[in-house]
Amino acid sequence: VTDSEINEYTDDALWGSGWCYYLLEEYEEAAERFSKLLNDFPDSDLALQARHKLGKSYFQGNNYTETIKVYQEFLERYSEYQGKEIEEVYYLLGQAYLRSEKYKEAEEVFNNLLFFFPGFELASEVKYYEVLSLFKENKYEEAIVQLKDLISEAEIEDKRKEEAQYLLARCWLNLQEYTKAIKNLESLKQFEVEDSILEKVSFDLGLAYSRQGDKEKAILGFQEFIEKYPQSELIKSAHFELGKDLYDLKKYKLALSELKKTSTDEALYLRGKSSKELGDQEGEITAFEELREKYPRSNFSEEAYFVLGNNYYNQKRYKEAIEEFDKIVQFFPQSPLLSESNYWMGWSYFKLSDYKKASEYFNKVEEDEKNLSLGQRAKFLVAESWYNLKDYQKAREAYKKFIEMYPEGDFSANAQYAIAWTYLENKEFNASLEEFKKLISIYPDSKFTEEAQFRVGKNYFLLGNKDMAKTELEKFI
Repeated sequence: VTDSEINEYTDDALWGSGWCYYLLEEYEEAAERFSKLLNDFPDSDLALQARHKLGKSYFQGNNYTETIKVYQEFLERYSEYQGKEIEEVYYLLGQAYLRSEKYKEAEEVFNNLLFFFPGFELASEVKYYEVLSLFKENKYEEAIVQLKDLISEAEIEDKRKEEAQYLLARCWLNLQEYTKAIKNLESLKQFEVEDSILEKVSFDLGLAYSRQGDKEKAILGFQEFIEKYPQSELIKSAHFELGKDLYDLKKYKLALSELKKTSTDEALYLRGKSSKELGDQEGEITAFEELREKYPRSNFSEEAYFVLGNNYYNQKRYKEAIEEFDKIVQFFPQSPLLSESNYWMGWSYFKLSDYKKASEYFNKVEEDEKNLSLGQRAKFLVAESWYNLKDYQKAREAYKKFIEMYPEGDFSANAQYAIAWTYLENKEFNASLEEFKKLISIYPDSKFTEEAQFRVGKNYFLLGNKDMAKTELEKFI
């Protein structure tokens, strides 16, 4: 192989060294030799075998992309070939697709293998992998039909039969047929199945009871799983599911102890909610801060941003409040919390005396059935923002528009009072006088009526009409 001069034995030497490396489980070296043989001696009598072994080398080295490439070319190049190797080519190609999560292709290859070679020695195993591909494609109904046939076959190995029965239960579980799933899982639990399967059975049984709504049985199932399989890869999921079921039963303290053992987005969300139910605001805020830090775009973070925004607002940390509310606007443009977020951003800018920005966000608050009162307040606050900017003309227009829209609204009297003041601020005493009179007339029971009466008298005084000033001020007294 290393001799620079190619001779009649070189292809044999490449084949032999490649196979030796394969047997030594040095698959990269093996693949290199088989590939060189194919490149340097494409017409060699060993080319077919080399291509077959090259695919096997890639497969054993977990290089499924190259396995697929080599075996697709093999089937195209040797389409008429009927040797024993062809069965293994189909089998390994299907496995490569399956492990590459290309389930549709895997299903097709396994189906072809069974069709062309019904006597294949691993036929039962191939049937299982074909069904597994269907399962991975979410074709649960088709998978169930084939699984039932597979389980009834006499020649199927016990281990594969157990795996098929478990997969059948998973199909029922994913189809939300919880009673059937529980029946299958309970049946498997009674037999002496392999511990690796029993572990999954135990977890899924808890899951099935939980999804069915039998939280008490689910809790017992997950507690049993946690005690029996503390080193399981599913242990964190078990703690989460247990915590979630305890939360649903309003056992918030117990729920917290389980949810703290995992940090998924939903676990952090439920930790925050549990803390709130227990009156632990610090725990709620800590959980939601971690949630939005680790999972900024998670749907569970949507409420977290809102809670944090309100918390910072109440602490007068307005800039931080704006940052939290703005995340809802950025990440969740269809959020039901969008109008409230714009409203509180408007208030935060208002508190920071940035009235122009405040007006911008108050204008974004949509008025619908849910936010009717919020929409009214926002429109009023738009006018208030212009007033604070001392743009009395725009403020007056906004107040008048508000009264037109909500003549009987909660803030209509406030708006009428403010209109009078927009004139007064500009020393337009006549106009101010008329607006204060209008307030007294239209809103006689308003909290502003008494002051309005005083302002009427004072405006007359400022206009030099002392007799009318005296008459109106006597009404005030």
